[in-house]
Amino acid sequence: MKLEQFGFSFETVSFFRGYFTEEMDKIVFPNGEILFPDGKLNLSPFGSFLMDHVNPSITKNVIVFHSFLEMFSFYQVQKKTAENSVLMVAGYLCENIPVPNPVARFSLAFGNSFFGRVSDIRISCLIDGSLPRILIKDEFLYVEHGKYTASMPLDKLSLSRFYTLSGFRSKTRTFKPKNEALYCRLINKTIRL
Repeated sequence: MKLEQFGFSFETVSFFRGYFTEEMDKIVFPNGEILFPDGKLNLSPFGSFLMDHVNPSITKNVIVFHSFLEMFSFYQVQKKTAENSVLMVAGYLCENIPVPNPVARFSLAFGNSFFGRVSDIRISCLIDGSLPRILIKDEFLYVEHGKYTASMPLDKLSLSRFYTLSGFRSKTRTFKPKNEALYCRLINKTIRL
C-alpha cells in the first residue's frame, strides 16, 4: 500500500520518508497510528512526536497536529509554512506537549470540528502551563484555566472567542482547513476519520 494512492504527491511522500512504514495492507506511523486501504484511520492517543527536519531549539514556529496524516496533508497544502516550522503530532489526547524552544510560537492545525475546537482551547492552556478544566452542560462549554474562566455555546466555540470571554492570551494561533473538516479531506475526500 502506498501513500500516493490517497492523493499525496511524490514530493510530500519523499519529505516524510522514514516517518512511516508501508505494508501490504496498511501504513503505520511511529505513534501507532494506522491507515488502512479503505481510507480508515486508527488514531493514536499518543503524541509528543517532533518532526526534526529543522533544529527545534532555534526554530520559533511549532505546528501541532492530532495525527501524522493531518501533518502530511498540511505539508502538501501549506508547504512553505510547514518547511520552516517544527512539526509535532500530539495524538488525540493532547496531554503532553514538549516546548522545544521557550520563545516558540505555536500554531494548531486541528480540524474544523467540535473536537478540533476543544483541542485548540485545551492545547493553548497546556502550552501556558496546565490542563484546563472543561465541562459540557446544557449546550455550553465551560472552561477554567487558573484565574481565567469562560462559557460558550457549543455552536459558537472557538479559540478566539475563548480568549475574548476569559481574558486569557497566548501566542497560539490556529490554521483551519478551508471549506473542509480536515486537511486530509483537501487531499483526498475518501479518507474518513
